[in-house]
Amino acid sequence: MRLGKSSFCLQTVPEHSRGLGDHALIPLINVVFLLLIFFMLAGQLEAPEVLRVKPPRSTREGQAEPAHLRLLLASDGRVALEGEMLQAEDLPLRLQARVEGEQKPAITLKADAQVSAGQLRHLLHILRRAGIPQVTLLTDRS
Repeated sequence: MRLGKSSFCLQTVPEHSRGLGDHALIPLINVVFLLLIFFMLAGQLEAPEVLRVKPPRSTREGQAEPAHLRLLLASDGRVALEGEMLQAEDLPLRLQARVEGEQKPAITLKADAQVSAGQLRHLLHILRRAGIPQVTLLTDRS
């Protein structure tokens, strides 16, 4: 039996490239976690509301045109305009100051499902006296 030239070539891996498989993924993992944190923080499109209001359910489909003013009415009668708690007697003056000079002032009302019809009617009367002809009532889809 005769031994000839071997067709196998043995190559050595340089010392600096050994073990880079795991270390090369660390920057990628860091970027992924930074993006995750960024989107968690930036994902909050809306500030939390001052009052906890659970609107009534509705089966009607549709999207209301958003008004630039937002009014919250809690079940106990507390009112918040644009995230600011107000006393009921201060509401007409604040509304008049906010809508002064507008062509078609409109407001979005988010009332709690437990609000009585009398409370809602009283608030709508205040809005009408303040010069707001259009009120959009927010509801949850059932």
